[in-house]
Amino acid sequence: MSVKIIIKRKFREPLVQENLSAIEALRIPAIRQKGYVSGETLVNFKDRREVVVLSTWSDIDGFNKWSNSEERAKLENELAPHLEGPVQISSFMSGADAIDEMFEAIVHDSEVGH
Repeated sequence: MSVKIIIKRKFREPLVQENLSAIEALRIPAIRQKGYVSGETLVNFKDRREVVVLSTWSDIDGFNKWSNSEERAKLENELAPHLEGPVQISSFMSGADAIDEMFEAIVHDSEVGH
């Protein structure tokens, strides 16, 4: 099951090349991680301080391994002084995968007599 990761950052000042380069520097080692599929960086039209990174991973475990790595923590710490608040990270599965999980739980419960 593939997952989508949404990472939101709000910078103290409008985005400058240095900050965008730092975000891209996070992607370069992420690309080499097992399970990484793709990613893109989006900048809010109305508020150029808001940046969203949308990435796709083959599974949540691959992202979690990268998310908890020392290398990622170091790169995030370099960005932190430029941010207005904490980084927000959300992970999503497709609706079809969510329905499959619900169906599997129903079948499992019926098989064990719950």
